[in-house]
Amino acid sequence: MLERGRARVHRVMPFTIRLTDRLVEESALQPLQVKIDPGGKTTGIALVRQNGNTAHAVALLELEHRGNYISQRLYRRRLIRHARRARHGRYRRPRKHYSRRLAPSIQHRLLTTQTWVKRLIAWAPVREIAFEQVAFGLREGQRDHEPSLSMRERLMNTWGGRCAYCGGPGPFQFDHVRPKARLGGDNIGNRVLACVSCNKAKGARRMSEFVSGKTRDDIKALLTPS
Repeated sequence: MLERGRARVHRVMPFTIRLTDRLVEESALQPLQVKIDPGGKTTGIALVRQNGNTAHAVALLELEHRGNYISQRLYRRRLIRHARRARHGRYRRPRKHYSRRLAPSIQHRLLTTQTWVKRLIAWAPVREIAFEQVAFGLREGQRDHEPSLSMRERLMNTWGGRCAYCGGPGPFQFDHVRPKARLGGDNIGNRVLACVSCNKAKGARRMSEFVSGKTRDDIKALLTPS
């Protein structure tokens, strides 16, 4: 079509051509479907044509996110702001935080995926969008994909009401797998259910360092006063 002059290149990446010898009303369009597979670092987007139970891929895209870069830049900006505040210099006043606001890295992931889906809809006759629903962790205080359950209830269900280290009963605390002193986050993926004794004994060590070469009986023996 390009050699015969029936089409021209509309976009190089992804490679898209536009017909010049007919209008949309004069064409028979095949319905296409956009399938989205979200991920933390990359999101897969596929433009497919459904033929019964068989799907034929028209275009395959892999969207790479900049979540880690955004988090690092925000952390660096926070350190600079805290340093100015400690020197009693000019700094921005703390902003009001909203519990339902998404983190900037997650907001970037959402908006970037939405932008590319809109582009595909503008370039191709998309009739349907299929989105794979996945779970992801948010900061403490934000709503997640299970708004009816609190963080404590979810951790209790995950660990069966037992300490993640010694397997004993409560009272429990939320322990960070990667300590906050080592830039660990407050998301549900970095939290475990730990009894007060194990949480105090672990301190600022990683989980792998605390339980390395130890069984639950060994941890119980360390916590039992002599």
